[in-house]
Amino acid sequence: MYTISEFSKITQITPKALRYYHEIGLLIPAKIDDFNNYRGYSVDQIDKALLILDLKELGFSLDETKEVIAGINNDKDIVKRLKDQKNKINEEIDKYKFKFDKLDQILKEKEKNKMNNINCEIQEKQIPEILIASIKHQGAYKEIGPLFGKLFRACGFKNICGTAFALYYDECVKENDASYEACIPIKNKIDKEGIAVKVLKGGHAFTLIHKGPYDSLGSTYKKILDYMKEKNIKPISPSREVYLKGPGLIFNNPKKYVTEIQFLVK
Repeated sequence: MYTISEFSKITQITPKALRYYHEIGLLIPAKIDDFNNYRGYSVDQIDKALLILDLKELGFSLDETKEVIAGINNDKDIVKRLKDQKNKINEEIDKYKFKFDKLDQILKEKEKNKMNNINCEIQEKQIPEILIASIKHQGAYKEIGPLFGKLFRACGFKNICGTAFALYYDECVKENDASYEACIPIKNKIDKEGIAVKVLKGGHAFTLIHKGPYDSLGSTYKKILDYMKEKNIKPISPSREVYLKGPGLIFNNPKKYVTEIQFLVK
């Protein structure tokens, strides 16, 4: 049996640390004197103490160390615990690898989108009035896709005469109750339940092309809104997004989407 001082020299752990490890239940002395409370350590506890030092050097917290060495009675237990911990670390590595790759992908996409949009200039042009078939809806933005599908089926390929677009009536982004209208330019009126047909007025507009996925539209909106604010130009609601190139029936690459943002002005 070793005194705390002797055990301290052997393990290179200070008596203060040994006392603290005792308090938290990490390394409990093999014997405590009933008369003077002196701590005594056995030779079998040396490996456990050295393991605590190794885990500390590896960056393990005391709680993590306590979890690793709990229930250790011999070398076989130590090997099993260390293998279990190694497996946990590998799982964490996989998680961080996934996060790292995802962050790297996002950064590359944003840099590419930035480069793609550098050469896209704000244009001032006249938008003509057009005959459209449309479905107005309130909900999440992702729900607009099926609306366009319904419009395409109802209008027929031969009656469509332009690019699909959407009117957005809200002044700000909304999560689940956004107000918008899916629209398709048509040659002739149709009579289908749930589909409105009307002449959409045109007017003077400022437009900007966005290249890339829809979730990165914010930077393009910022550019055109900053421009109009600087020129003291007031946009008219609703704003428009014209989907010049979007999801295909077979291939779908958001990096290649092309959207024109349009703001009609007074």
